[in-house]
Amino acid sequence: MKAEMTPRERVEAVLDLRVPDRVPIGDDFPDLIFWGGIDNNELLCRGSVEEVGQAVKDLIKDAGGSGKLLLGSSGQVHPANRLENVLAMFEFGRKYGNY
Repeated sequence: MKAEMTPRERVEAVLDLRVPDRVPIGDDFPDLIFWGGIDNNELLCRGSVEEVGQAVKDLIKDAGGSGKLLLGSSGQVHPANRLENVLAMFEFGRKYGNY
């Protein structure tokens, strides 16, 4: 289904909750921003620091730069999250973000 959609149609499908996916918003949607986006159930609990870093880089890329990202977990930080992964999330955000 995703491959058959234009980028705009895919974003609209995600916004309508028809496609459970994070999509690049780039310049097509100047009024939208990402809020959160880093998995707090698997990645921050069981992932490596390197995997967290890659997820942050991917999220920054998908947000399209220009301040379209409020970096954070997909819900909240909870006791099962590894502290080194939570800290890495913000360190990678500072390193690779342009905010």
